[in-house]
Amino acid sequence: MRNMGWSCTMAADNSMRAIQDILPSKSNFWDDDKGQEFFLEMGREHESGAITGTVFNEKGYKKGGLRIEPNGFITRWPHLPKIAREEVRRINKSI
Repeated sequence: MRNMGWSCTMAADNSMRAIQDILPSKSNFWDDDKGQEFFLEMGREHESGAITGTVFNEKGYKKGGLRIEPNGFITRWPHLPKIAREEVRRINKSI
């Protein structure tokens, strides 16, 4: 899920990196709290610096959109494990 050659704000990137560091897989795949597998397809670049994408289940069905705001807060990310959400909240509170 690294953003190679892709533009976003430092706060949004910090949140994405924190999530990547917590999830066991370093690819675009992860398991949610119920053990179901999902994957992320990154969206387009945004002038605001937000990160967006689409979340799919292991069968390729769209499960919703992902959005990390330019300030680093996650406003949408279906099936993201609780531990990852808590880490991003902790990081954002320390800013």
